Amino acid sequence: MDICFEQKYKPLKAFASSTYLKQVFINLIKNSCEAIDDVNPKRNIAIKTDIVADKIIIDISDSGNGIVKDRWESIFDPFISTKELGMGIGLPFVRKVIFEHRGEIFVLESSQNGTTFRVTLPQYEFSELSHT
Repeated sequence: MDICFEQKYKPLKAFASSTYLKQVFINLIKNSCEAIDDVNPKRNIAIKTDIVADKIIIDISDSGNGIVKDRWESIFDPFISTKELGMGIGLPFVRKVIFEHRGEIFVLESSQNGTTFRVTLPQYEFSELSHT
């Protein structure tokens, strides 16, 4: 499994609980890993950040099996899971935390070639491009 983080900014600053945001991103990466079956020759997750106006944008893309479009919203409902052993509390927790931080999360795109979740959060102060 390859996980790639594209860093083009100095550390981005948001008024947020680092503990809760770590749990959000652990959950999203774990879900991405589980969405990629063992026989898939492309086993990658890409994390990209961007800034648009006063918003931090974080895209998490995987090469998994995808999510059917009519389920893009219901996956955030409690106790809904497509996993055999899933309890359906991970993505509802993620959405709740992101909303509490005045952000949003949604499926940006999904197909049989993978899924991209987009997280947006307000910046605490304007961030700068990385010079490294």
